[in-house]
Amino acid sequence: MDASLTRLESARDDLARRWLVRVIERSSLDEVAELPVDRIARELPGLVSELVRAAEEGPQEGAETASEERLVELLTDLRGRDRRDPVELTRDVAALQSVIAEALASSLSDHSARSVLGAVDRLSGTMLAVLGVAVSELGERRARQLEGLSGMDAVTGLPNARQLRRQLAQFVAIQQRYGHPFALLALDIEGLRRINDAHGREAGDRALADVAAVVRGAVRAADSVARLDDDELCVLAPHQTALGGRAIGERLADAVGRLERPEGVPVGIAIGVAGCPEHAVEEDRLLELADEAMYRAKASGEPVAVAAPPLARAAGEDER
Repeated sequence: MDASLTRLESARDDLARRWLVRVIERSSLDEVAELPVDRIARELPGLVSELVRAAEEGPQEGAETASEERLVELLTDLRGRDRRDPVELTRDVAALQSVIAEALASSLSDHSARSVLGAVDRLSGTMLAVLGVAVSELGERRARQLEGLSGMDAVTGLPNARQLRRQLAQFVAIQQRYGHPFALLALDIEGLRRINDAHGREAGDRALADVAAVVRGAVRAADSVARLDDDELCVLAPHQTALGGRAIGERLADAVGRLERPEGVPVGIAIGVAGCPEHAVEEDRLLELADEAMYRAKASGEPVAVAAPPLARAAGEDER
């Protein structure tokens, strides 16, 4: 290891202390009271050592190191969940880099200027990588917050899980008052994780958006499509029994099965169907039964499975 960087690692506790002093100097009293001082004292020295070693190895193109990710977590949580600010984050990273640069400069009497400048350059690259990861993480968090408030999923353009819950509650209320049945379909998208692993998250998001567009185009205008989580969609089909929901599911599975992906990884769906009121009239129970049926479809290799009737479920539970 470069002698200048070795000296930094041996002074890691002092570096962490000096950085914390800088953070405190530009923080309000309320902010200081909320700083996780014990956590900083416990975690930052070790992270400084890891960053020094990462600087010695040089930046890894397209790869985030574990030390960068942990430092990002520490920095983004530094001021509490309600005070994550890209500007403050940039200042905190700059303060850490400044403290490290000053420590390197103090070694000029013992080491050549060329060596110190090289160490500073490598550390700057490492800190820039940390800042890039941190700003990206903050952007994703802000997008998720806005998505939750808007009720729409940013990737697919579909209503999100929060909005789905509202629609499901409305469907149940209408069924209870007027007796109109409806079907709930849980769709698990198969192949997304392989695309993410092989081609990256952006390719996975594109595949998810394509599947969502196919599903939205294959249902009736009266049906509602929403995104539940990473790889699961949901369809609410009014005035449909579970049998009608099964027919919709078979049509969706066929449409998605014909979707061609440029990555060469096939994408399919497994669908579980539950009907209201024939299977349940409670929102959570309907979602649970549709999920159970969807997992049965995945296990059997069939595209669609329907929830078991209440009497059949009760008999099965008694046998167990």
